[in-house]
Amino acid sequence: MTQEIDKEVLNIITETANKTATATVDEAIEKMSSFSWIERIKAISNDYFTSTEKLLYAYPALQSHLMQEDEYFAMAFHSSAGSIVKFSKYKVAKPEEEQILKDRKESYNRSKSDLEKIEKALESIKNEKGYEIIELRYFVTRKDGNTRTWREVAEELGKLDKYPDDIAESTIRKYKNRLVRKMAVVIFGSDAGK
Repeated sequence: MTQEIDKEVLNIITETANKTATATVDEAIEKMSSFSWIERIKAISNDYFTSTEKLLYAYPALQSHLMQEDEYFAMAFHSSAGSIVKFSKYKVAKPEEEQILKDRKESYNRSKSDLEKIEKALESIKNEKGYEIIELRYFVTRKDGNTRTWREVAEELGKLDKYPDDIAESTIRKYKNRLVRKMAVVIFGSDAGK
């Protein structure tokens, strides 16, 4: 009888541990899902400079995405949305329409907040020398969809009166780095200035 009690106790302990682990993982996933895009980038990497550059590259797509608010919410109910399921250890369930719409609205609001932070950072450097570099490097792509090279950015800047015709790529990068660092502080706060 002692062995049976030991097995029973072991089963209870194992089951309790599994339930606790599952609940902890579910809570962690739920908490991570509540963070904005910028908070997730910040959590993944303390390299604010690189994170700011990622946001700048994503800015045009994010801006375009949010301009079509009705379409953004309609996507939640397209035929492919029927395949959305929530998994947990013990069940698989399709979320209800109300939950889908709530999740979509939260996602939209996070994206909108992120866009506003990027725009605020851009506004803070708008009158700085080199601002055109940010636009040319991150927002204007070549016909093939790729980012402009530093040489192409230099050629474009050379056409403007306020830059020398033969502006060096190293000078352009210095301007860009200085501006991205300033933007990082506006987006992520004082931690980015350290």
